[in-house]
Amino acid sequence: MSHCRTPVSDANPNYTLRDVIGTMQIKCPCADTDGGICKKRKSNNNEAISAAGCEWKGQLKDLKEHEKVCMHEVIECETEGCDHKCKRKDMESHLSGTTSIMKHLTLSYEHKMKQMEQRYERKIQCMARQIKKSEMNGLKSEMKILQRHVDPNLDHTNKEDEEKLDEKGLNSFNIELVISQAKCTRAQAIAALIENDSDLVNAIMSLTCP
Repeated sequence: MSHCRTPVSDANPNYTLRDVIGTMQIKCPCADTDGGICKKRKSNNNEAISAAGCEWKGQLKDLKEHEKVCMHEVIECETEGCDHKCKRKDMESHLSGTTSIMKHLTLSYEHKMKQMEQRYERKIQCMARQIKKSEMNGLKSEMKILQRHVDPNLDHTNKEDEEKLDEKGLNSFNIELVISQAKCTRAQAIAALIENDSDLVNAIMSLTCP
């Protein structure tokens, strides 16, 4: 006999039937119903956890609320990185145990070290960008010095050209925003926007990154 698996749509829910089912009397899934074994949850290593038996009995509609506080419910340790699972009533013993405390301290230390590594990695990247920028600025300065030796009048001409070309293609609002956020001069803001292809965020970061 075939079974229809077509999803039901545009159907009115039967609230009366729902209420009737919700009032059915049930036991907690972690009740002692199978030789002291809670079949609903499994502990570490996928082993069934022995249950003295939860004595809760009530209506089906109240089961979810009960499971939030059931002392026989198997829960996971909230310490990041710890994969220990046990009954809620045994979790306090796990958290206060010497072995667990040492393990949690180790996990906490490893987590902090990972955060530090990520933070220093970002700083190194910022420093690398700064060094590259400084090298480029130094190269530009050296080129200007050489140009002045070749043609003393070239410096004056270049300044006039810079005043005309610096802001070409740049949004004046972006320039003002970089100045206000990075606390820099207008020339520095323009240079940062040009070097970062008018990317506002990268321009500000290039001027403020420590």
